[in-house]
Amino acid sequence: MTSGFLLMEGKLSPLWRSTELQLMNGKSEVFSLAFGRSSALQNADLIFGKDYLLGEKNVLRIIFSLVIDGEKIIRVENSSYPHFHGGLIIGNRPDAIGEINEEPLTFIYPFPFRDSSISEITFFEILDYDLVKEAYRVIKRKGIMRLIVRDKIHEGLDIGDILKFVIKFSISKVKWKDNFWVVECHKE
Repeated sequence: MTSGFLLMEGKLSPLWRSTELQLMNGKSEVFSLAFGRSSALQNADLIFGKDYLLGEKNVLRIIFSLVIDGEKIIRVENSSYPHFHGGLIIGNRPDAIGEINEEPLTFIYPFPFRDSSISEITFFEILDYDLVKEAYRVIKRKGIMRLIVRDKIHEGLDIGDILKFVIKFSISKVKWKDNFWVVECHKE
């Protein structure tokens, strides 16, 4: 069994902040996560990190039988997802955001969709360069990507940290709603 440790400056970290993945299976191997995280995670059987966002916990539980957050074993959080026509939801829907009404899809990198085949994608509480690049690949021209993350006061992130994950997309609007940052972007 291969254990993966999400690290930043040698300390356990959440997925969004990790700069390296250290794999342990009799020997130690280190992978840089500078240009993508999700694709490298598939090299481990169980994963250790600290202070995960809610969506990170649920998405990591999809691909690992065991996820450790600091000293706690993570179980899937059973909150409801928003519903969304023609879109994809990755991560978890906080009950505070409730404007959309249809069934979501939840999975990890790579997305099982053709290029330019999805009109909207919403990421709830998960930030990852690989996932955003995949979103860009599958979103139609003029399609929308939303990033929704709790603000720093409520154990989330500063808006500056969230905006670092907006690659290739153009930002349409940024708003703060019910203790969450909502960043809406579009594909040119």
